[in-house]
Amino acid sequence: MGIRTKFNLVLFAVAALAFALFAFVATPIFQAEKKEEILQQARLLMESAQAIRDYTSEEITPVLDRLQDEKFYPQSVAAYAAVHYFEALHKKNPEFTYREPALNPTNPAHRASDWEADIINDFRNNPTKTELVTERETHSGRVLNLSHPLVVTQTCLRCHDTPDAAPKTMVAAYGRQNGFGWKLNEVVGAQIVTVPLSVPLARAQQVRWLIAGALAGALVARRHEPEDLIHATPQSIEGHRQA
Repeated sequence: MGIRTKFNLVLFAVAALAFALFAFVATPIFQAEKKEEILQQARLLMESAQAIRDYTSEEITPVLDRLQDEKFYPQSVAAYAAVHYFEALHKKNPEFTYREPALNPTNPAHRASDWEADIINDFRNNPTKTELVTERETHSGRVLNLSHPLVVTQTCLRCHDTPDAAPKTMVAAYGRQNGFGWKLNEVVGAQIVTVPLSVPLARAQQVRWLIAGALAGALVARRHEPEDLIHATPQSIEGHRQA
């Protein structure tokens, strides 16, 4: 076996080892970085939802409350405003979703599914927890869920204490069966922002392989240099240095 062949085998082994080590080390780094980027997007969406809720509670609710004796206006409810804002956003950005599920909502359409109920119960069992990040598989791929608890305030009890204490127009619209019996400071639901993971993580994987391929290519491209040194004479090396 010639020197060149031996060197190429050694170079190939080194390149393969470097490639494997890079793939092993880079995978969790790239994925963690991409997940953190996605999580920051989710937090920005959550802040937007909270801003809509606060604006509704402070500016819209006091105005519409004066008209509730004639008709119930769901636009006065902070959750209604946040959910409908994200429904409009979802039309142009279908990958992002936002829900405010509850264990006992006024509107049955907002009742928590099994996985949403698990999140709500986690907050109920851990009253000091203010944020929960989870992942789950869906029919369209893996997603990340950012959740915040919905805690009952005194304002909530105006509509969710008892049917007799609630606005009559609201009871007429939704009935007396759902959304009552809430307790002050009780966790009754959650704000949940859902963003996809499958596409961003696939892109991170592509970047990883591109970098790994570039490194392997750079090593292979230098395989002829040692051959020049092997066949060089002391005179030619000295002449090269002087030049």
